[in-house]
Amino acid sequence: MVRYDPDGSVDNSFGIAGSLIQVVTGHESTNAVSLQADGKIVTAGSTVLDAGSHSERTQFLLSRYTVNGDLDEHFGNSKDQVMAPVEDAVATGVAIQPDGKIVATGSSAAGAGLARYNTDGSLDPFFGDGGIALTTDDEPQAMALQTDGKIVTVGGSQELQRFRVTRYLGEASPTVQAGGPYASADGGPVTITGAVSDPDSPTVTHSWSVAPQSDVDAGAACMIADPAALSTTVSCTDDGAYTITFTAGDGVNPPTTQTAQFTVAQCHTRRHHHRPRRTDSTRHTGHGHRAIHRP
Repeated sequence: MVRYDPDGSVDNSFGIAGSLIQVVTGHESTNAVSLQADGKIVTAGSTVLDAGSHSERTQFLLSRYTVNGDLDEHFGNSKDQVMAPVEDAVATGVAIQPDGKIVATGSSAAGAGLARYNTDGSLDPFFGDGGIALTTDDEPQAMALQTDGKIVTVGGSQELQRFRVTRYLGEASPTVQAGGPYASADGGPVTITGAVSDPDSPTVTHSWSVAPQSDVDAGAACMIADPAALSTTVSCTDDGAYTITFTAGDGVNPPTTQTAQFTVAQCHTRRHHHRPRRTDSTRHTGHGHRAIHRP
């Protein structure tokens, strides 16, 4: 791997005199490269396991380097590398998602496929089957990410003499809006309304929850009329501040949440104080006697 300055000259600050040769077992190959937003470099290719034996096989191999060309010790295994458990697999393309996750494509004995990795190099269990998605029997040679998160691979089959472009759903997490802030008089209820967007998955589920903050008396309780509805009502038994959480999930990616402030104002009831009415009254008569009047 060699890095060049904008004028085409070799960047001598990279690796050794501008170039980098990384040998671990002598059976690695690099077929694709991508840059992270922080300048780190991710390469994708393959490695041969049990070379020279009857069980010799290849696997996806990813490596990540710092901006200076050093292997990133915070990525992958003890050799600063990542493999995917797919037999006879070779990675031919790699791309970085906006959230930092790494997507690699290639071919294997089981067909073409994709693997997605977390930023530390571990397989993303929320993608495909344990981080791996196997599809067609063609051989992708390159890949790109659309702005909506969908994945496009291009390649074909030399044996069948055909060219193929395949697009995959990116399976991005849903986006949610909890609305608010909300406010209510003591006792409520108040209407809360959320919104969910996930064009990749029509089977999104959503739910509401509410939790008191520190200024709410112990024992206070809240009730949500229909926690699974987009629009519902909530009421609480004590005044103070509460946190309302709206959660949505597509069954593939981690659930997405957004919170909103819910304030229950103290109900001030005007009280009228009346002087107690005397039931007995005393009146003196002119003869020294008193008469008692009872209403």
